[in-house]
Amino acid sequence: LACHPSAGPLLIILLRVLTYSNPEARQMIQKSSSSSEVDGVIIADYRLGIAKPEPTFSLGSTAHEMVKRLLCWNSDLDEQKQVGDVIYGFSGEARGSHVLETLFRLCPDEMHEAIVKYGDFENPSSLQEYSEHEVSNFVVQTLFTTVRNKEQATRLLKAIEKVITSGLALDPSKRRRGILWRTCELAAKFRVGQETLLKAVRIGFGAIQESADDNAEVSE
Repeated sequence: LACHPSAGPLLIILLRVLTYSNPEARQMIQKSSSSSEVDGVIIADYRLGIAKPEPTFSLGSTAHEMVKRLLCWNSDLDEQKQVGDVIYGFSGEARGSHVLETLFRLCPDEMHEAIVKYGDFENPSSLQEYSEHEVSNFVVQTLFTTVRNKEQATRLLKAIEKVITSGLALDPSKRRRGILWRTCELAAKFRVGQETLLKAVRIGFGAIQESADDNAEVSE
């Protein structure tokens, strides 16, 4: 159903309704609406990739139970057998990827960390594969937009380094510059890895130029 062209969007709306109907969520919305700042950060500062705060569902809530069913999450197991495959499958499918992106936005910190873990997003090779795909690269962008803390940001910035140094996120012909944009926003938002990111960008442009020179020699 999550990958169905009609059912997928319906599940997204249902998850949002279940999340926003929580009394704590309504209080959070009212608080953010009446204040220009949350924890000292200007709301919806899109220049820094800071989106408008959204409520998250609570562990044990109806929304949480729905998400566990979507991800084939087994509450009786410490290690999940199917969750990784489900996340991988969702990320490469047009409707399923939207469901996964919604989960990133609405899930509590503990589940966000678990999705990153079981989706293998902190593995440089896996993140490269996600970034190369025409659909799942948008999942990577949403993941970077919804990072919850400085430690998680540091790990993901390290994992995405290969995508930048290879030139994939820089070459306009690859159409993956959205990943570079979100990476820069992440580094600026949490103030981590900025020097390393600049170095990776220089290496990436060098890789693109070297590839262009090799192609020119072959054509000659």
